[in-house]
Amino acid sequence: MVRISCVFPPKMEMKGEVPLTREEVTKIFKKHDKDNNGKLSWDEVTAAFVEFNSKWPWVRTEQAFRHADNNEDGSIDMQDQELEKFVGYALSCEYTRK
Repeated sequence: MVRISCVFPPKMEMKGEVPLTREEVTKIFKKHDKDNNGKLSWDEVTAAFVEFNSKWPWVRTEQAFRHADNNEDGSIDMQDQELEKFVGYALSCEYTRK
């Protein structure tokens, strides 16, 4: 008998989880723009991280604003580079879906 070793990434293969795509993350953030002003506020961003099932959504929100809020106005402009940086940060957190 021949044994073939097979290595599965423990996070995804064992639990049936799939990483979120850039498009999915962007769609979730845009969905949380509740007042439709084209900007994400602190509360809207926190709500998005809750939807991602973040263990500490308020910490992720703080880090995301430090990473992506270029003009430091306290919001993420969805028509600007800020959204792209923001999505990039969220992707680096490796959120998944089942």
